[in-house]
This record gives sequence, C-alpha cells and structure tokens, in this order.
Amino acid sequence: MANNTLLGLLLLPPPPQPPSPAALNAAYRPPLSTALQRLKRLSARSSSHASFDIALPYPSYTLGHNQRTFSGCEETLLHAVQDLLLNIYTLIYSLCDEQKRQETSSVDTPSPGKASTNNVDIRVILLGYDQGFNYDTLVRPARAIPSCIVDLSILALCDRNWSHLYVTEGEPGERLYRQFRALVNGSLSARVGGTWEMERVPGGMSFNMRQQSQTLPSATVPVPDANAIATKIAGQRVLVIGRGEEKNKKGANSLLADLNQKLQLTIALLLAEFNGANLPESLNIRDDSGSSPPPSNPATLEMIRFFQSIVDWGIAGDRFSKTQPGSSKLRFDSNVDGSTIVNPWKLIYVAEPQQLKRIIGGNEEDDDAQLEYTIVLGESQKDSLVDLIQPLNGKCRMVVCKDLATSSPSDELHQGHSLCQN
Repeated sequence: MANNTLLGLLLLPPPPQPPSPAALNAAYRPPLSTALQRLKRLSARSSSHASFDIALPYPSYTLGHNQRTFSGCEETLLHAVQDLLLNIYTLIYSLCDEQKRQETSSVDTPSPGKASTNNVDIRVILLGYDQGFNYDTLVRPARAIPSCIVDLSILALCDRNWSHLYVTEGEPGERLYRQFRALVNGSLSARVGGTWEMERVPGGMSFNMRQQSQTLPSATVPVPDANAIATKIAGQRVLVIGRGEEKNKKGANSLLADLNQKLQLTIALLLAEFNGANLPESLNIRDDSGSSPPPSNPATLEMIRFFQSIVDWGIAGDRFSKTQPGSSKLRFDSNVDGSTIVNPWKLIYVAEPQQLKRIIGGNEEDDDAQLEYTIVLGESQKDSLVDLIQPLNGKCRMVVCKDLATSSPSDELHQGHSLCQN
C-alpha cells in the first residue's frame, strides 16, 4: 500500500440482538460517524487518500468451527448476515451523505483541513469474534483461508499496517479491544506491538432482547420469501453484475455507486461461499482464453482490489503460514469476453451484462442439466436486464440488492427482510 495512504480500522462491538435497523442505528451511528469524520479530517490535512476498514462482528460465530466459513451454514444465519450487511452499509451511506450535505451547505471556502467524503475508501469486514473465548490462551491463530469471515486472531496478527485504530467506548467495545490487544502483544505476534495511533470513539446505545428459541424442524423454519433464492442447490453458480457504468455517468453519485457495488459484491461472495460445499468439482465455465490476461476494465480492477481487501489475509512475519493448495487460494481468472472467475468459489464477475448470454447459454450444449445460476444485481440494474434474463429464466434466479439510497436510516430505516427480491 502506498506510504501516503492513511489506513484506519474501527473495531465495532457485537451488534445488538435482534439487530434491527433502528437498533443498529442507535448502537453504531456514534462510533461510525466520529471515526469517519476523524479519518476524513486527517486525510484532508495531509492531502492523502484514506482507507477505512470497519470490523463488524456477526452473530453466532464460534472459534471451534472446523472451517469458520459460511459454507454449509444454516440458512437462517445466512439471511441474518445478509440483513446485517444491508443495514450497516445503509447506515454508512446515510452518514456519508449527511456529512457531504453539511460540507456542501457550509459557507466557508474549502480548505486543506476540511474533510471530504470522497477521500475515504470504506469497506466492511465480517469479523469472526467468539465472545466466549479467551484469546490469551490461543496457541496458534485461526487458519487464514479465503473467506467472507476474518477471525479476530487473523485480524490482530495480519500484515496490514493500519495507521489509526478506533476503539468503541463501553464494556463490549473495550472487551473486544482487550482481546485484540492481547493478540497483538502476545507470543504469537510478530508485530511487537501495534504501530497505529489508538483513539476511542463514542459508543452508542445497545439493547439485547431475549429471542424465542428457534428449534423447529428445518422444513418449518420460517424463511422470508425475499431470501428464498438463497436455498442451497447442487451445482449452483453465482454471478454478480458490475456497476462500472453507474460511476461513469455524468452527475452520478460516485459514493452511492461505490457502496452499492461493495454491498453487492459482498452478498455475491457470501452466497458463493454458502453454496461452495455443493458445487461439483467437475463444473467449469468454458473459457477459451488459455492463460489469463491481466484485466484492463477499471471496474474489474476495483472488484479485485475490494475482494483482496476483505478476504486476502497474511500473518505478519509468516510464522504460521502453510503452503495452500492452488485450489484454495484467492485468484482471479479472466475470460476472453471480459468476465472474471473469482476462485476458490467460482464466483463469476460480469463486467458487461451482455456477457450473461454467453456464460449461461454457452453451457446448454454441455451435460450440465442441473446447473443453475444465481445472478446478483442492483435494484437500479433490474429493469435494464429483465429482457436479457427473461429467456434464461429456466436456469436463473435473481438476487436484487436494495439500493442504499432507497433504504435510508433517516426515513426510519427499512423494516423486514428487504435485501433481495425475486
């Protein structure tokens, strides 16, 4: 990473239960708003770009899981994480939009010390944090494998050089920081202490309500209709449609397009990981490109950088690194039509919608009768793709990610499971 880039990390405490939009707003708005403003101000003063990693713990994580991935998890957990991601990205956009309006309405002339929302590259990292585990007793970090989840031990011991660490005030945030700090300063670490500046940010209000036990048979567990497409199917492929054209439009809201794309990519990766256990090894997208040429599409390059930032982790000093088989490494294979296969999940990134017909229709000649496709797209893309996808309905399902601007927390936040639509 360039030396003139600020890199901040915010450790959010575990979300309130249940994690309704209103509850998340009350719990996370103060720390998010404060940390974002501080990092933006630093970026403006130093005239440098800033990246902001937001570590978001997700419910039900247990360090004892063999794989610690979403492959083979319960569908109810998948839906809960989907909603959590939508609500947190919605809150982030609301805060950025609010701060941007304040900047625009200011009568002061912009100065080097004035913050700018566009100077910060924001991403949400799903943090695996086992609240019942004492990380002081850990004899080795969790396995650093490509996944939507990064365990706390990997986050603390990784080789990412944050310049600023933001800790949320309050007991849950302090407890998380103590565990993080114990790992950073412990015998497993090659960091020899953190190189960042640690700052505390205000905590919000968090209430945990006892939820009714969900011990019903799996056939009768209520699953929201909007998320029914997430059901695991043998031979299911996940495709995600890029949003590069939205950023290039004149007068486009680049911040909104950026956060919408990151949410969309994360949801696609989550679904691909969820279905990974049921993907036959013999299934392959036909590609006549031979060796993979380097991508030249700016949107594809942004996709690669984003995935690398949220799933590709290395332990500082490589003390615990093991040689991983090529089949389990994060890699990007380019196809001649411009689409990209993201391995090891075989997730397909589609830079141009027209590529869908070749990808899906091209397999009709093969013996892949059971192969089905889940297409992840944005709400603003749906109308323009209906005619293209309609002839492929027999093999396709759509996951439509709600656009963040239409589910703003300032409008009482959206209620219910509205992430995806058929």
